Amino acid sequence: MQLDTAQVIQLHRRVRAVLDECDQLTFRELVDRTPVLLDALLPAVRVRTVYENDFAGGFTRLQHGFAPEPNDSLTYVLTFPGPPEPLQFNAYGFTGSPEELVTTDLFFRGLRQLLATAGYREALDLQARRDWLTGLPVQKRLEAALDAQSSHTAPSALLAARLPAGQPEEELERRLGRLRKFAHSLRLNLPEEAAAYLTEEEVVLVRCPDRALPHVEKLVHRLAPEAQTAYALSGEAGGGKSLITLACSRLDGWRTGITGSPAPWARAAQLPLTIHCREPLIRTLLEQRTSDWRFEAPLTLLADFPQGAALQELPGLPGPVAVLTDSTSVPYLSDLNDLTPAGLIAGQGFLELRPQLERIATGEKLYAGPPLELPGLFPRERQVWRLLAYGHSNSDIARKLNIGERTAANYYSGLRDKLQLDSRHAVALSYWGRSDNA
Repeated sequence: MQLDTAQVIQLHRRVRAVLDECDQLTFRELVDRTPVLLDALLPAVRVRTVYENDFAGGFTRLQHGFAPEPNDSLTYVLTFPGPPEPLQFNAYGFTGSPEELVTTDLFFRGLRQLLATAGYREALDLQARRDWLTGLPVQKRLEAALDAQSSHTAPSALLAARLPAGQPEEELERRLGRLRKFAHSLRLNLPEEAAAYLTEEEVVLVRCPDRALPHVEKLVHRLAPEAQTAYALSGEAGGGKSLITLACSRLDGWRTGITGSPAPWARAAQLPLTIHCREPLIRTLLEQRTSDWRFEAPLTLLADFPQGAALQELPGLPGPVAVLTDSTSVPYLSDLNDLTPAGLIAGQGFLELRPQLERIATGEKLYAGPPLELPGLFPRERQVWRLLAYGHSNSDIARKLNIGERTAANYYSGLRDKLQLDSRHAVALSYWGRSDNA
């Protein structure tokens, strides 16, 4: 049975009377009250509200209207894309009468209009602070936080991430949907010490302590394997906006510097890094971590694992060579430095490595480690100390240095007295920055 015009007008007035009482409600109040409003019109019909983030794959039904179910029942689906966030209403329990179906359709059409009005009203209030689509604070909030960062604050890093643009024919709604899901997952999984922001160019920026950068980058690629990432460290630029510009420019193939002039890495960053390390596992991990790093000149990274290997390996490697070691022992580092590597990076984490290697690749001589202040030792005493540290006996030392064994023993005795140590074992350990009690 079809309804005539007068009946439809009467149903419309009834629906409007219910909805007009809600025109000043907030978006959240309106969503929460929807089941009560529908119950006042159709007591037998129930409605379930579903948020998009409750579904890992997003909404599968995007229509607005009745959808048949496998059991021949009807469900009315209203998908609201936002702002402030996407959600879906599913109404069920229909008897199938014409009055019921028309009332339902009129109700949800009116509800959609109210939701849009309330949502955009709240989005306008929030737009200076937070992006309604992703829920992320906007770039200006990040700039303010970076500008307020004290020079005494622990070093921080800024990771820039951008999702691929997709195919030209891809619908805008789907592209924005991918960004929305990525941002939501990121918010849920970021450590407390990190925070994400959104630029106007849809680049997601994550601010975190520099020690947390590898974890954050790994998280981003786990959530969005196709994402392009780059980073900048707090010491590389000045205020908030310049650091943001630096991180974002590196997403674009490292083409421009933060001052507008060509950046040091912009000239010919095309050559991969060569890794040399005696420990196969560490070499593999370093190769994986640096696989996309490119430099403007050939560069070898000599990883000092096991500790002490670099001193033996460095003379046989063609330059330029940068040595990475976790040692902070001054005598060992002094001996390494005497071999004049292109760079010596000691006792530091992995986070600063890429910009340091970029500087070395441009021809800069770099030392990053503790001050190399040795006790007053003669060159020959230093040689004996190093050979002792590698476990050589007096006869071995005499043969390697082409001196008498008694002379080697005398050098050892003098070295022990100057270091104020009481055993050969203690002298050897002291070379590596350790003691008998360590």
